[in-house]
Amino acid sequence: MVTMIKKKKWWIPGCILIVLLLLIIGGITYMSANSLSFSVGRFLDANGSYMLILDESPIHLFNNTNNPHLFANLSDGDKVLVLHDGINETYPGNTCVHAILKLKDGSITDIQDDILAQLTALGWYTEKQ
Repeated sequence: MVTMIKKKKWWIPGCILIVLLLLIIGGITYMSANSLSFSVGRFLDANGSYMLILDESPIHLFNNTNNPHLFANLSDGDKVLVLHDGINETYPGNTCVHAILKLKDGSITDIQDDILAQLTALGWYTEKQ
């Protein structure tokens, strides 16, 4: 009787592990089939146009969800993880966002001055008072 109880204890974690692996494999397959990627960068509200600053490149973000408040709880400079389509090679680049997750608080000082200057020169950004 004791050996049957020990076998049952391993059955549940084993099933959970298999389900998790199947979910991960399914997620990776879905992302690959739909050309989705994850990126980590800094968020910027550029006059109502939302941007992700990746390294030294601004990416214009388009909301591709049913949530009209997707960017509402984000502030300039916040570090974010974004699930998005491919990035179109324009300046600034652009992509459709499927999900966004705030990783860490930030401020405008976390975004390089030269990026802000370039966006200002192109009319995308106006310094906030």
